[in-house]
Amino acid sequence: MVVELLVDGQLIADFGYYATDFKELFNSISESGSYFILTCWCGQPECVGIHKGIEVKHEKNKVYWNITMPEPSRRYAFNQEQYTKAIESCITQGKKTLKKKQQYDTNPTEITPDRNKPFFSLE
Repeated sequence: MVVELLVDGQLIADFGYYATDFKELFNSISESGSYFILTCWCGQPECVGIHKGIEVKHEKNKVYWNITMPEPSRRYAFNQEQYTKAIESCITQGKKTLKKKQQYDTNPTEITPDRNKPFFSLE
């Protein structure tokens, strides 16, 4: 399972190649800083050539992203409350999807990268 990030209905990267690091994304809810939200499926951003995280800035109920890697460079602005709700909703939906899958498929679902597993644990 790879979480794909969309902004205004558009994928922000090729998730056949990149993955979302949910720990980094979750940490970006409350703090400004540089976050490796986009990473390799193995969890190491350098593995897919990402050497600079997404610059996240919090200012007056807004969250701003400045993405330079992977190219092209782009900027996004989000409402803080909607940003938080979207991330929390993704976690909830991911758990529901995995629970439903377990009812019909006995094969375990691989969650990538590994550090995302605690966010989608069904226990």
